[in-house]
Amino acid sequence: MEGEFLETPEIVFETAEKAPSGAFSSSSAKHSLQELYTFWIFFQKISKGLAERVPARSSLASGLPQKEFLSFLVVVWVKSGGNATIVNMKKIVIGNWKMNPATLLEARKIFSKVKKTASSCKKVHTVICPPFLYLSDLASKSSKESLALGAQDTSSLESVGSYTGFLSPLMVKNIGAQYVIIGHSERRREGETDEMINKKILASLSIGLKVIFCVGEKERGHDGHFLEFVKQQIHLGLQGVSKKSLQNVLIAYEPVWAIGAENAILPRDLHQMKIYIRKVLSEFFGPSAVVKVPVIYGGTVNPENVELLLLAGEVDGFLVGRASLNPKDFSAILEVANASK
Repeated sequence: MEGEFLETPEIVFETAEKAPSGAFSSSSAKHSLQELYTFWIFFQKISKGLAERVPARSSLASGLPQKEFLSFLVVVWVKSGGNATIVNMKKIVIGNWKMNPATLLEARKIFSKVKKTASSCKKVHTVICPPFLYLSDLASKSSKESLALGAQDTSSLESVGSYTGFLSPLMVKNIGAQYVIIGHSERRREGETDEMINKKILASLSIGLKVIFCVGEKERGHDGHFLEFVKQQIHLGLQGVSKKSLQNVLIAYEPVWAIGAENAILPRDLHQMKIYIRKVLSEFFGPSAVVKVPVIYGGTVNPENVELLLLAGEVDGFLVGRASLNPKDFSAILEVANASK
């Protein structure tokens, strides 16, 4: 299916007319919500009601009472008509090499070792984003099925022209990349604005690239202001993106304070942020958006914490930095993701 993440859940809604009979009775509503949550993020603890996972007053819901926040989930379930079927699911693990390694020979060695593991991890879609000058060489060694390539950035200029030093989305695609990272905190730190990011996203989607859209707060306080910060990043970055094009976007939640830190985000907090991001997408694009966009995590991802982040954080994959340059560590991450349910 052109233009879709075939590796992520494709939810088939049988009807969008009305909720099933009795959906709002005290018992069946809870069951429906629980089912929705399962479809959403493969919630594996079926025996527990969704209400048990959301505090009465959660920062996740910007301080709204539990009942009001859960009503958002009810709306999504109603829109689906209470009928949804999961067609396929793969975790997405992306290696961002940044400005590494120093030589093409080293890049080939790392890529070759990762490819061996990626080819055997059938439940994981692996993407490597090397420096641009290595893309052409590695493209001949990549595989759309098991090991795809992505660029670390692009310009907002779609094709070609008199723009010294720029790389257009068309060039990125023609050299063999399927993905592009846009809005990474290290680019924002150098002065990239939300408006610039939005233009890059629109240009990349128009060419047919899949966009890895990075968002994340610089710091996290108890007042919950970081939630509005992330919401604004998503809103401004995705302005003008159609619902159809949204199928080619994945959100990489990468809190700046967690990048290169001693510890990653707590799984519980990650779990809440994934739900919050889907809530925001639903506000901007409608309830069906919650099942179209993969939400992955980046920030001190390593072989030691990846299993807990997957099971308790319940993200759809990872954006891995430093560990992606170590074939042993990155392969271990792929294997854990492949074994996760």
